Formats: sequence, structure tokens, C-alpha cells
Amino acid sequence: MKTYLKKAGAVLAALFLTASCDKELDKVKPQQSIDSDVALQTSSGVINTLFGAYSTIAYGVTATAGTLGTLFGTNYNVIGELFANSGDLNWSGSFAPYRDINNKNATATNGNAANDWAAAYNAINICNNVEASIDVVEPDVKDQILGEARFIRAITYFELIRFYAQPWTGGPGAANTQLGVPLVITPTTSGENLDVSRNTVSEVYAQIITDLTSAESLLNETMPDGRATKYAAAAFLSRIYLAQGDWQNAAATADRVITSAKYSLVPEIGQAFNNPANSVEDVFAIQQNAQSNAGTTNSGIVTFYASLPGIGRGDIDISDNHLLIYEAGDARKDLFYVGTGDKPGSLRSSKWVERFAIIPIVRLGEMYLTRAEANFRNGQSIGATPSDDVNFIRARSHLAPITINSIDQVLLERRRELAFEGDSYNLVKRTQQNVGGRPYNDPKLIYPIPQFELDANPNLVQNPGY
Repeated sequence: MKTYLKKAGAVLAALFLTASCDKELDKVKPQQSIDSDVALQTSSGVINTLFGAYSTIAYGVTATAGTLGTLFGTNYNVIGELFANSGDLNWSGSFAPYRDINNKNATATNGNAANDWAAAYNAINICNNVEASIDVVEPDVKDQILGEARFIRAITYFELIRFYAQPWTGGPGAANTQLGVPLVITPTTSGENLDVSRNTVSEVYAQIITDLTSAESLLNETMPDGRATKYAAAAFLSRIYLAQGDWQNAAATADRVITSAKYSLVPEIGQAFNNPANSVEDVFAIQQNAQSNAGTTNSGIVTFYASLPGIGRGDIDISDNHLLIYEAGDARKDLFYVGTGDKPGSLRSSKWVERFAIIPIVRLGEMYLTRAEANFRNGQSIGATPSDDVNFIRARSHLAPITINSIDQVLLERRRELAFEGDSYNLVKRTQQNVGGRPYNDPKLIYPIPQFELDANPNLVQNPGY
């Protein structure tokens, strides 16, 4: 049987039993596919296929009933913030799947859970096909292409494991035998019956670390904007190790990014956002333009966050209480505005106001805060002291230096710096914080396994609570 690499992804009819009435789907787009007998036989074909994986994790996949799973371009930020919401924001939009997640009452047929699952595994399968065909790639770029495929697969699996499974607990050596997501690291064919089971959280994390470690060794130090580098792999490794409580490795990987001298903080925090190309602070970012973007009507970060004339739906209202976490004179407090568009009057985040701007996924500022936290928790000073790192970030926002003598100080600085960038969910999970009256491991703080997958695959087990 031939393998078909969908440019837009596999179309799963059952997916739309729920999603078709959610109103967030774009107009129907034609399906397109590439016969692997052609696409994966040449070096240029494999490279172009890899670019399809980048597109999928950024903008989702195009299907017969709309766009599925705008992952890093929308949902990995928005859904994380809604799951972690304890009062910093309010979902005022009309889309039921987002509303239900914010209200912690989603069901197994939630359209976002289904769409994100389908798009993520589509991207993973593209990467698996690239890896399986890597021997036809020209030798001078072979390592880079293989590294990029493993990088994309790893970061996609990290998002899957954090949204569809309970978090890692107990430190780096803990068993973590709770159910994760299926690990599929070889190509699958169109129409193939793949009755896979869920691997454990520990097994998925091990694969992610293996892929990112390999990617870091294979990737170039610099690449065009939007493509993975060895420092992008190190940055994501720092996230993984932080989630595991592996403070030594979290600090060391963040330090590799910081000391690479490839990145620097922009002078003013507002300059880190709404840019047409990567800023000097962007370690990895999703590239957008008027032709290729995560959406301007019913999807896209700007669509949901912004409310300006002609821009945004204003579906995410920032609570006035959120401003209370900032000190007087903190420049980050100035990154909020009162909306004047479709929903005037509510507070908005100005991090997301330009529809076709790049979307920062990892900024250098995060690396300083990761190094500070990991060093403080482990009683070490890899690269710098926790106070030095925190104060470096504070100085950019025009704040006086402080002495770090509590982990809460570091976490508060992280919350200020990375507000509404999708980091809240990671922070809640790994520090085991309550969300409202719910504990961090409440079943309703993760996605359900999509019902269409359960119907098709008897080996899958649903998450409790669904």
C-alpha cells in the first residue's frame, strides 16, 4: 500500500460530528495529498515534506470540513491558559469547545481535543516519513533535516503528553507509569488499521528526550527564521527537564542557550512581540504572513486575544485582578490595553495584536528564568546566581534588583514575564498548584482522549472523568 502524505492532514469523518457545529471551522478547503512514491524519493522531496510538518504544527491541517488543530499557532497557547485559568482571564467567546475547557466541563467529544490530536499525529507521521527516507537527502544537509524531523516530533509529543495525560511527578527518576499517549515513531500508511495502546508518561518523556538530545547534536547553530537550531532543541530540553524536576539538566540546557551568544534580550519588553520576523530574543518562533497564518477570523492567537478595529474577536478578557501581580513601574504592566474593537471596554494583552506577526514560542527571557529556578531549587549557580538571572529580567522592565531567597519570588517573576504566552499550564502542573478549587491533577484539567479515536481503536483507554 502506498503511503500518502497529506499536505493538510488525515481527514477523520467522525471528528466533525461535534466540530461542525462549533462555528470555529473555516470554509471548506480542497484536499491535497502527495504520493510518497514521488515525494520521498528525492532530497528536495523529503525537505519539502519536512516543511509540511512545520506548517502543520503552526497552522493546523486543512480538511473537508475546515481547519484542524492550529497547534502552536493558537491552541497550545489558548487551551493551556484556559485549563490553568484561576481568574486571570475570562473566556467571553461563543465557541463551545473553548468555553467548556475554561469552565472545566468538557466532554469526550470536545472539538478542540479531537482537532489537536489529529493535527499533532499528522505532524508526527510526516516526521516519521522524513526520518525513514533520510538516506536520499543530500549529505551536506542530511543531519540538519533529520534533526529537524526529530525536533518537531519531540516538541509535538511534549504538547500531547501535557494536554492528554497527567503530569510528571516525583523527580527525574520516578516511575511515572500513568497512561500517556501512543508512541508512534515509524510511518503509517493511509487507511492502515493502527490499534496502538497508550504508552506510559515515562516512556513518552524518554522518547522526547532521546529525540531532542539527538536533534541538538545534529542541528546547525543558525538557520533561517522558523527552522530548528541546536539551541531551539536545548531550549525545549530545558522545558522537559523542568517539568521532570531535573534541576541540574534544566539549568545546564538553559545555560547552553544563554551562553551561545546567539540571542539577546530586546531593549524593551514590548519589542519582543508583534514582529514581522524573529527578534534577537526569539530562540524559536512560528513564522506568519498574510498568505500563511494560523487564522484571522475563527482561529489564531491574535483572533482570540485582540479587540481592535478590524482585528480580533476579543474572546479572551484579561481580569483587572491580573494587574495586581505587577509592581509599580513594571513595564510589563504596560502591555495591557482596553479593547476598542468588536468587544470594547475589556482589558486585553497587547502581546497579540498583529495578525501576521511571528509567534514567539521560546524567548531568551524564559531561559534566564528557567536557569534561575533550577539553580535555586538545586542550591547551585550554573552560569549565574538565581538573583543575577531574575534581576537581569527585572532590569529590562525597569525594576530595582532584589535578593532571591524564596522560590515563590522566581515563580512570580516567571508569571509576570511569560503572562499569556502559554506557560501558565506548565507552571501549574509542575508546581502542583490548584486551579480554582481543583487540584493540579484533576481529570478536567487535561483533554479527553477523542471519542472518535476510542470508537476506532479498542486498545485506547479514556482518561478518568470523561
